Amino acid sequence: MADSQINTFTNDDQRDVAIAHDPAGNFVAVWQSQGQDGSATGIYAQRFNSSGNRIGGEILVNTFTNSFQRDPDVAIDAAGNFVVTWYGSGPGIGTPVPDSDGVYAQRFDSSGARLGATILVESFPDATNFGPSIAMDTDGDFVITWSGFRTQTGAQTGVFARRFNSAGTAQGSTFAVSSGNSSNPDVAMDADGDFVIAWTGDDGGSNGIKAQRFSAAGIAQGGEFLVNTKTTNSQNRAAIAMDATGNFAIVWEDSDAGIQLQRYSPDGTRQGSEFQVQSIDRNFETSPDIAMSPSGEFVVTWQVFLDAIYGRAFTADGTFKDYDFQVNTNLAGDQFTPAIALDGSGSFVTAWSSTEQDGSGSGVFFRQFARPELNLSLVGTPERDRLAGREIAESISGLAGDDRILGLGGNDTLIGGSGNDELDGGAGRDTLNGGAGSDALRGGEGNDILIGGGGNDLLDGGQGRDRLRGNGGSDRFVLTRRQGRDIIEDFQNGRDSLLLTGDLQFRDVTIRQSGRNTLIRSGADPLALLTGVSASQISASDFITL
Repeated sequence: MADSQINTFTNDDQRDVAIAHDPAGNFVAVWQSQGQDGSATGIYAQRFNSSGNRIGGEILVNTFTNSFQRDPDVAIDAAGNFVVTWYGSGPGIGTPVPDSDGVYAQRFDSSGARLGATILVESFPDATNFGPSIAMDTDGDFVITWSGFRTQTGAQTGVFARRFNSAGTAQGSTFAVSSGNSSNPDVAMDADGDFVIAWTGDDGGSNGIKAQRFSAAGIAQGGEFLVNTKTTNSQNRAAIAMDATGNFAIVWEDSDAGIQLQRYSPDGTRQGSEFQVQSIDRNFETSPDIAMSPSGEFVVTWQVFLDAIYGRAFTADGTFKDYDFQVNTNLAGDQFTPAIALDGSGSFVTAWSSTEQDGSGSGVFFRQFARPELNLSLVGTPERDRLAGREIAESISGLAGDDRILGLGGNDTLIGGSGNDELDGGAGRDTLNGGAGSDALRGGEGNDILIGGGGNDLLDGGQGRDRLRGNGGSDRFVLTRRQGRDIIEDFQNGRDSLLLTGDLQFRDVTIRQSGRNTLIRSGADPLALLTGVSASQISASDFITL
């Protein structure tokens, strides 16, 4: 499916899209639009059915149209009723005087009809408030969180929240979520109304990601906690998603490592370690978003530079189903600030902002995807790639460029392609093919097959009984004690070398004829069998000591 445009009004800029899915696959997109409501920017919504067809026309969300309204978010309940939140100008508390920094919300039923008046969410009208996020349970109860500055926190920015029932009635007052200087919150809620808020705070070095759990009654569960275990450099822009039973995952951008993710159980216990989301480092991965199905499967999306939107799908236990996929099919202009939503079946919609596509400024676009299945192949780019597999059998190809390919577990096939590549099979019975270039092949554990290809290659079978073939060039074959006997199928005397590693020296080896082959041993430990090679041809000059 190609990219589809969300906005029908195309003058000036439409951007900062958010999206929400109901269980049946129908979805709502919201965004800010410049000049459409008659004054600065306004908030608009568009409903779609599960096939991606529009339902009705664009809906103007804000009723107060003076000045600006910005940064919308949306949540939807099991029946398709939805709530939109944003910040900007509007009537203050108990007065028609505009509050230029308020947080607002508007309820709609499943047909897109407005329910009640605009809700003034925040209760500090003389403060600066911005960046709201909303989450909703299956019954329509919802919580909104945002960043606030000045009267609430003195000289610092803090994170605040407020709860509402399905009728839009506030359940208590605004409450502080964070301690210290904090901003950019995101919130997720389970089917029963328990919720978790994540934000950017101070981790003792620079920016870090923190979070706090709450019960459905808004009672904090334990204290706020640091999400990222890597605290060097800066971590920003947290996004959070939760399944029906309260398992949740937090994703963020790391200034050094791209997009990182940490999974949690409902009681806040870490599930595994934080890990890098993207399979290929393209540099400058930013602006992540995450969505999770009721059963716990999740998909992460992010932008690379301003060039492209990417995504990756995972099972509920954090195993990635596939490798990175590019979301946008139109490559013209900039692509930025993606958003994502999943339905009950695991199908999902990704939306984002793009320039140079709707004829005037920026527009907002979406693309639908069916529930992804496990894919057992990964293909790199013509550039320098770092590709990592999973604990399953799969095929990974680096193409051009100087690539580093890690097979990890499973019986993998790793293909370097052109370039000077590093291939590491890891555990399992792997097949490594360096291709053109001078490559380093390491089989790891298991009985592996290593093929150097053209170029001057390094072949190290690792543990197990491996088969090594240089396939041309001046190759080095690694011999190590107690690693198992390797078969070297095409040793070229006078051109290839045998590399002794560890404490192994030439004086430790014996060379003898074994049929038509040469057997090299260290005491009773067989190191290698050189097929079709006469032992009389092998001497100290064929060995290199590391």
